[in-house]
Amino acid sequence: MCEGCATERECCAWCCEKKEIVRTTQIATIENAKKRAEVEKLLGDLKERKKRTLTRKYETKELGAEEVIAVATVELEKQTMKEDAMMMGDY
Repeated sequence: MCEGCATERECCAWCCEKKEIVRTTQIATIENAKKRAEVEKLLGDLKERKKRTLTRKYETKELGAEEVIAVATVELEKQTMKEDAMMMGDY
């Protein structure tokens, strides 16, 4: 049985028994690539200094992809609020 059919039937591709499906390296690689793309997209919108800081922490594994995404999202919100305040003359 192929891996796609096994996943669809929620069983082992080798023995065809209902078992918990373990993530394969192929699935993990695809998920990591998607996270990496999301991280890079978010970092692209940040100011240069913050972008370099988060990139360094991500590459040295100090922060994981989920953590970088969370921090980048908060920073982008702050950045947007600050820009909006400047446009409104409140800053």
